[in-house]
Amino acid sequence: MPTPSPIDRLVVGANFDGLACALDAARAGESVLLVDEAPRPGGRIRTQRTEGFVCEYGPFALPRKDWDGYAARLRRPPAAIALQPGATTGFYWNGRELLQAPVGGDPVSGAGGLEDLVIAFRREVDDAALDADGAREPVLQLSREVTALAPGEDGSLFATLGGESPRTVIARGVDLFVPLDRAARLLAPLDPALPDLCSRFDREPEAVCFVGYSNSAKVAAATGSYGIVLAEMLTQDAAPDAELDGIEEVVFCSSAYPRRAQTGKALIRVAFGGTAAAIDDEVLLDQTRRALHRMTGLEDQPIFFRCHRGTRLVRNTVDLECRVRVRALDRMLTKLRWHG
Repeated sequence: MPTPSPIDRLVVGANFDGLACALDAARAGESVLLVDEAPRPGGRIRTQRTEGFVCEYGPFALPRKDWDGYAARLRRPPAAIALQPGATTGFYWNGRELLQAPVGGDPVSGAGGLEDLVIAFRREVDDAALDADGAREPVLQLSREVTALAPGEDGSLFATLGGESPRTVIARGVDLFVPLDRAARLLAPLDPALPDLCSRFDREPEAVCFVGYSNSAKVAAATGSYGIVLAEMLTQDAAPDAELDGIEEVVFCSSAYPRRAQTGKALIRVAFGGTAAAIDDEVLLDQTRRALHRMTGLEDQPIFFRCHRGTRLVRNTVDLECRVRVRALDRMLTKLRWHG
């Protein structure tokens, strides 16, 4: 096989930061390839519209400074939608009662959800691939996994790409926008301790559930803020609460941003973590209803329920040691950067 021509930059992972990195490099005149093993860009960002509700299964919003930082890279950024006036206050649950707290970071979203920003980046990344004659050299390739990385003699890196037509890419620089365990597996051939660490990574389930209600005076009163974060042991005598087991955050979507639900309906997002996130949907719905009643007094029956499941890395000694070793490789290989 002939040796492929080197590219200036290979970007692995099409989350916000990966998209921004590829866009900046392409506009600077570099030859760029951006790959992601998922079939869509955006990383954990996933906005789904169903039955008149807009559900954010990943991050619900971005701090204003983060949104502005991404938008500044775009020639046609989407409009930023701020919190509605009645949603500038949130609450902590201390085990017995709700404690009022201001919402920090000035969280914002797009008119149609966070995916508005992903769509804008994808459009401009595609535009950056056009040359003066209008020919297109694709920058973004989806459903394309990097299966191996190896250093070359001149400091460049060889990347093996999987997919329907596997190929090898020589890159003068590589930027990894992937989770720690993915980065460690790619770099395992460069550190003899990494393969064993990779085999001992621990992941735990997480779930994001959405419940929709027909709006009423009671629903409006119960959801008239930004949301609730469950703070552990804010008081010494806070007894464990089985109804709230595993719940990490509650966000009142249709109170926080407009057009997250049809007129006359309300939407609530409840995030679970740990073993509670692994129970089946029917039980999870019942637990969600009981938790909302416990915290807000909401008794209405929901008319809509959706649950999105995933996993996340558990922070432990394996995670810590692996992070240190990957950072060391990042410093040693001057043309490789892990943005984790």
